[in-house]
Amino acid sequence: MILSPPVRDNDSRKGAEREGAHILFSCARCAVFVLFVFASFVLGGCQPTDPKPNLTHTPTDTWGAFVKRVDKLSGPDLYYETQGQGSPVLFVHAFANNLSTWADVRGPLSRDHKLWMLDLKGFGRSPKPDDGHYSIYDHAAQVIRFIRRHDLSQLTLVGHSMGGGVVLAVSLYLIEHEPDRIVRLVLIDSAAYPQSLPIFLKLLQLPLLPDLLGPVLSKKWLVRMLLQRLYYNDALIRDADVDTLAMAFAQPGASRALIQTGRQIRPKDHREISRRYTDITLPTVILWGREDIIVPIAMGERLHRAIKGSEFIILKGCGHMPQGECPQRTAAIIEKFLQQHEANELVRLNK
Repeated sequence: MILSPPVRDNDSRKGAEREGAHILFSCARCAVFVLFVFASFVLGGCQPTDPKPNLTHTPTDTWGAFVKRVDKLSGPDLYYETQGQGSPVLFVHAFANNLSTWADVRGPLSRDHKLWMLDLKGFGRSPKPDDGHYSIYDHAAQVIRFIRRHDLSQLTLVGHSMGGGVVLAVSLYLIEHEPDRIVRLVLIDSAAYPQSLPIFLKLLQLPLLPDLLGPVLSKKWLVRMLLQRLYYNDALIRDADVDTLAMAFAQPGASRALIQTGRQIRPKDHREISRRYTDITLPTVILWGREDIIVPIAMGERLHRAIKGSEFIILKGCGHMPQGECPQRTAAIIEKFLQQHEANELVRLNK
């Protein structure tokens, strides 16, 4: 377990700043509520711009349903990009994001590896069907289908936040059914255990509010508000990143997919499946922003204890998005992890 030294300077100032941010966010939440009430009066009797999800097919919210669904998927492939040559590394992004989140680490990591970066169903340039299947398990099933379609093996899987939860489900399945496909894990501020939902996910659970206001609120405003929760240092939020995400959210079907994913983000058997993390024996590195206020650092420590032999590295001065806020340190840690374990495997093979 590698810990950065504690920060003593400016702690009080930083604490006050973050408390101020919490207050501002609470004010914004109140403003959204007022807008909701206003919209309810003005749009009473009208249908939301985004239709309600088609729940003809029940969301896949248990492990048993997931295992049954993996082999039954059909339809178009997920959008993806590749870069570099070498052993394959597959990246899975977080909720309300897309493959652009890896922009600052893909260059360094592609020097010795072939990177596969995908957009999860409903996000970025991937299909956004109104089929009601946007749970963690549904996303995991799509990732497994992607791996099979491209015949990927000896993979390192990288998952951030919700993408980490998806990667954990994919890993548990592949270890049991197709072990040759996966060799290593990188988990970044990963969703893993039941916890209190962040405020933006709590808002998505409310009836009508997201459906009414999601399509009409400024996408740039929403993205900036979100990133200010994810970053520790707001000064590092770039206008270009805000514009990229805002354009993705403006695509047809994107608001609906975001809402459905947010509402299905908790599997029914979350506690039961999290007990199976002890089954993971793959080389694993867990990265965590020390200032993460979305997924508490205690969750990372718990995951580190569950996955025997895993490394746990805490990044000082980073919030919930180390790959965007601290990209050089993040890329260096991942690259060192890959090189170390690839060298160990060569030694074993040559014995």
